[in-house]
Amino acid sequence: MRWSVLGYAAVGAAVCLAVGLRGFAADAAALFDGKPPMAMVARTLAGWVGEHPALLILAAVGGAASGGGLGWSLGGLGSRQRGLALATLLAPALLTGTEHGLWASWCVGLAAGTLATWPKAPLRAAGLTAVVALLSPPVAVACAIAGFVLRPSAGPLVLAVWCATLGEGGAIDVNGLAPLRVWRSDSGLGTAGLLLIPALLAIGGPWRLRIAGMVAAVLAYGPLVVPPSASGHALPIPLPALPFALLGAETGWMGAGVVAVAALALAAMAAPPRRAAFCVALVAAEGLASVARPPSPLPLTTPVAISALAERTGVILYLPVGLVSVSAPARAPLWRHQAKTHGRLLYADARSVTDVDPILGEPGVIALSSLLNPAAGWLIPPLDGGTVLRALGVTELVLDRAALDRASLARLDPVLARLYGPPQRDVAAGIDLWRIEAVGEHTLSNPPHLRRDGDDGTTTWLTVEELLASGRQPTPPTAMEEGQ
Repeated sequence: MRWSVLGYAAVGAAVCLAVGLRGFAADAAALFDGKPPMAMVARTLAGWVGEHPALLILAAVGGAASGGGLGWSLGGLGSRQRGLALATLLAPALLTGTEHGLWASWCVGLAAGTLATWPKAPLRAAGLTAVVALLSPPVAVACAIAGFVLRPSAGPLVLAVWCATLGEGGAIDVNGLAPLRVWRSDSGLGTAGLLLIPALLAIGGPWRLRIAGMVAAVLAYGPLVVPPSASGHALPIPLPALPFALLGAETGWMGAGVVAVAALALAAMAAPPRRAAFCVALVAAEGLASVARPPSPLPLTTPVAISALAERTGVILYLPVGLVSVSAPARAPLWRHQAKTHGRLLYADARSVTDVDPILGEPGVIALSSLLNPAAGWLIPPLDGGTVLRALGVTELVLDRAALDRASLARLDPVLARLYGPPQRDVAAGIDLWRIEAVGEHTLSNPPHLRRDGDDGTTTWLTVEELLASGRQPTPPTAMEEGQ
């Protein structure tokens, strides 16, 4: 038993530390700006040692606790069973490691212990679930709902409601195209685990435990899903997590997949050996694939461009702008986190906007959306660059180059330079900055919205190619120097 627990702790620490070394910016924002009680510990630690070292310390300590908890929950195992259970430790940190992942990956051991305890000792299981809620309320909700499946009663449902009220507010997760992009080369997003439900169906073992795991996997897909749409006007479809999101747990649902992984680990102990090994290997491989190309790491120091934003006032608009009908930018949590450095307001709090938001009348915003989603066929309104920005109080336009791939940047750079002139570029941080000067009062005569060729009033609207052909060649950017 002692070797098993220590071995699990070592592997858990190694896996979570490896994820932390990748330096996920979104994880850092969730750790240091989050609402869960443990976020206060993270902020205190970051104040002592800095954010990046704190990220690594939390990853190692949390991974060790998670792995040790899994080893304790599974008890005395043979060598084959130890191998299977150790493999399942790969999945939580990797499947959830790009969004609220570290808090969730801490919970795999507690989740396994909770699932194993619900049938025999529900009060003890409720206590374990409450501990999970201190780390990740969505994971705790998944534990409670899984407990309802394992031992139906009103208690787990009441507990799930309480856990949801501890959750993170802001904007409801829309798990749009992320799961469907995981195998594409341009993906930087993790998934909730597409293979978790098939693996739980096929692995064998206690059927009620597997159903509990599948319910948790469904919760991991978030409160809403937006199906792919060539038109860009797809309507979100509510999912089972939505009622709990409305109670307060609006973000971090990807982490609920940890409970499904814990159920898979427990089921593997009673499943046919070869089938269990195959199913666990599939889920672990998906975890590796989901972080093959993660979002850019947390900067070790504050970028020059971010510090320069403190020199002025007004609203800041980050590009790319996310659309509710498509998906939110993967690095938006980092933008909100960095706002604490410059103290400025971000347009829409850097969250996704609706299709009728006024910002979609700004030529540069639509040009970027058209380049990223050419099938939508959106046209660019015949306005000077910055007209809509001035009307909305935006005084800085920021392009986070790390949020886009090289092909998109190659097409976008001349468009933005044509509209706004040469940017100030922080080469080290990958940030382009334009200052939008306020020139008198501006109003929006026409409520702007997304329009396509053939729509009313689009006779003077342009495609991206027509926009580039309409003016002079762009001039190169100017570099931002250290200390400027």
